[in-house]
Amino acid sequence: PFKTLSRPPPGSQSVPSARSASLRPRSVHALLQGGNFYSGNVQSSAVISSTKVFYQGASRISVDLSRPVAVKSFSLGVSAEHFSSVKSLDDFISMSPLPLPEVDNSTNLTVETHKDHHDKMQKKWTVSTSLPVEFSVEQTPGLFDINNRTLLERFVDPRRPLRRFLVVDEAVDRIYGEKIRHFFEYHNVEHEILVMPVAEEDKTMEAVFKITEALCDFGLLRRYEPVIGVGGGVLLDMVGLAASLYRRGVPYIRVPTTLLALVDASVGAKTGVNYVSKKGELKNRIGSYHPPLAAFLDKTFLPTVDDRNMRNGICEIMKMALVRSPELFELLEKHGPAMIKAKFQNGWSADRVIELSIQLMLEELSPNLWEIELDRLVDFGHSFSKVIEMRALPELLHGEAVNLDGAVSTILAYERGLITAEERDRIFNCMIRLGLPVDHPLCVPEVLWAGLKDTLEHRDGKQRLPLPTGIGRADFVNDVTYEEICHAADSLHIYVRSLDLPSDVEVYLNGSIPLHNPDRCLLSPTGTCVGRDRSVAEVSFQGRTVVVPEGSDLLQVGSSDGNGGMR
Repeated sequence: PFKTLSRPPPGSQSVPSARSASLRPRSVHALLQGGNFYSGNVQSSAVISSTKVFYQGASRISVDLSRPVAVKSFSLGVSAEHFSSVKSLDDFISMSPLPLPEVDNSTNLTVETHKDHHDKMQKKWTVSTSLPVEFSVEQTPGLFDINNRTLLERFVDPRRPLRRFLVVDEAVDRIYGEKIRHFFEYHNVEHEILVMPVAEEDKTMEAVFKITEALCDFGLLRRYEPVIGVGGGVLLDMVGLAASLYRRGVPYIRVPTTLLALVDASVGAKTGVNYVSKKGELKNRIGSYHPPLAAFLDKTFLPTVDDRNMRNGICEIMKMALVRSPELFELLEKHGPAMIKAKFQNGWSADRVIELSIQLMLEELSPNLWEIELDRLVDFGHSFSKVIEMRALPELLHGEAVNLDGAVSTILAYERGLITAEERDRIFNCMIRLGLPVDHPLCVPEVLWAGLKDTLEHRDGKQRLPLPTGIGRADFVNDVTYEEICHAADSLHIYVRSLDLPSDVEVYLNGSIPLHNPDRCLLSPTGTCVGRDRSVAEVSFQGRTVVVPEGSDLLQVGSSDGNGGMR
């Protein structure tokens, strides 16, 4: 399994709690520079820059290795001379008869005195704490197969009867609900299943409160009855937020059932719901950092995912390919259409794309799990997309908005000379071949600039806009102007209409007549397309490309069989 362990950032002060039962105390007595004498049980050790920190119970010893250290005694059998020569954590460990233990959590309490404005002495108590977080992202095929015991044996209290509470996407429940119920009934597990609708419009605090109300009714125990979320990214975000709020935090497990949830929503620590303010509907404005105990990835759910939602997930994979991995991009170029057709069940290439996507996400997220650093490559595709997605509701899926953002960012990068024309063409051709949207009527200056202004708040006053500097590389810029956005929006529309459409796309007018000498234009997922002369075609087509005759007025475009579809 992929595992991520988040530790305190360098420079933080942290001391392990005396309640950590797994720790082995070791006594140390030291006289430090300045004459302060410390005595106690050493429970762990860490190096912070040039300072060596020995943790002992609820206090700590800091030894600045750049200065002389006087040591009275050392109960580990290490002489004062040896201790004074310690230059690193490895040196200390090599002297110790026992290995240093892992620390579960750490706390430091300090008391200081200071004079107030009346020249009277007052006390100040400071608590410094850090809580290392460990969660796993595990490939677990056939999670609800009768012989798979993952949900029966992981995160359980053997002293109590096993119970499970699940929140399940209603679309998943229609297909897999009977199998899920049979799994728990077969193993005689008491369980409760809350089925919920999970469109983006349903991602609200009301939905979260529905989950918490059900948890109250179930009588969930706080530590060994993790909530299990089974569904796509919207549901997993809501379950995570409910778990973070209920009794101020209970554990939970993610079981993603869509491609986007598999490679993106299940990987990090964030939870959230949308919020309606005076500014309108805001994406994920209410949320928390609350990592799950585990994410169990079962790609056997994917064969029942429709093509549009498969492409929705591909959009997030494309994001990581463009900023982190030429290999991942090449896999999408060569095998992407076949993967979509086979629902990622077609062997090595599909498995490699999933594994590489997860690995890259974890490499980016785990060192910065709480987003202390706001220059984040994973924010590629998330600068303009939040406003685009919310204004287009219910038209666009999340990944589709992300890809539109990526298309705008690619044009900005090209116009700044960060990528070549060949790289730009390669990116767009790959997106088009995969059926990803690359233009939309909302890709206009007013909307894009609104998205960037919202991003300024989210990124603490700077744009921190990731732009590709090649395929698989990116850098951050902070100086994009409104004029530049205007030019990029126009350039995007002109460039997209100049592209060749895939040869396998045919569009029929009035159910029977093929269009000739078309103006080429890429379609938004619900079928709105702006032609070269700003004419608009509305088509009942979910997913790829439409061709509009130059100079046309509003058209109704249907399939050759007259059913309002497209082939």
